[in-house]
Amino acid sequence: MKFPLTEDTLGKKLKAGTGLSVDCLTCKRKATLDVAELVKRLGPDHGAMLWSLIKVLFCQECRDAGRDDRNL
Repeated sequence: MKFPLTEDTLGKKLKAGTGLSVDCLTCKRKATLDVAELVKRLGPDHGAMLWSLIKVLFCQECRDAGRDDRNL
């Protein structure tokens, strides 16, 4: 493993074997994301930081209830 460890893309997170989770600040729901599935859908070069993922992630429960669904 090379240091410093940088996991700024989904591909790097998958290679490092680390996880990714999000918390909805509106309804307090927590979810652990499947990094391998995200790599399949978005590609290995897609950013793994909040400002990259906020464009594609949302809280389904809040969306269904008509609340702010991107308050992650």
